Amino acid sequence: MRMCITFTPPMAHTLNFELTQLSPSLIRCEILRDLLFTEAIAREIYDDCNALINGKYCILWAMKKNLTPDKGVMSFFASKERSKRVNAEAFCMDSHALKLTANFYFRIKKPVVRGKAFENEADALHWLSPSVGL
Repeated sequence: MRMCITFTPPMAHTLNFELTQLSPSLIRCEILRDLLFTEAIAREIYDDCNALINGKYCILWAMKKNLTPDKGVMSFFASKERSKRVNAEAFCMDSHALKLTANFYFRIKKPVVRGKAFENEADALHWLSPSVGL
């Protein structure tokens, strides 16, 4: 399967993250610095994504920085509220151990929004491609 992604300039940019729309139903969210990933930051990203795309979409998370998720963010990620707009999400992480831990979490917790962790964006895009029509 051949994937064609057209790069567009960032659509939203803060000190913590940058959003880029890769296709009509795919957003790339890059975390820009080490941070405590709070529910407030997660909601800000969610609201900005909703402003960029009408309808359901997928998120490609580029998490190359050190993140510490708090309880609130984990609850928000598992909420039915998010599942109304987020179809699937792929998490790209530099750490093999973190990728394994995240995928173990997805298998055990079975979150409302389908997710999977990867070590590179090409594999993540391939996994997301059926959901976004690439």
